[in-house]
Amino acid sequence: MSPRRSVMRGAEIDVHKATRTANDIMAKVAEEGLSKWLETVREHHQGTYQHCLLFKRLQVGHQVRDLVRAEMKGRHPRMAR
Repeated sequence: MSPRRSVMRGAEIDVHKATRTANDIMAKVAEEGLSKWLETVREHHQGTYQHCLLFKRLQVGHQVRDLVRAEMKGRHPRMAR
């Protein structure tokens, strides 16, 4: 059974394994570059590729939103100098 299906059925996530996998991915991206990694994901499965890009866009969007809010409130570290 896939990890995704296991979690959907109530299994606990192995945080250490997920962290190791994330670290492996980051190391590979650092070694070969983001373009190579995205091409690998695209070749594996178009839906996975789209999901990765959409998720990253959402994540960056939230970070930008939080940065703008902090700057508007005068709490951004650069503004405190």
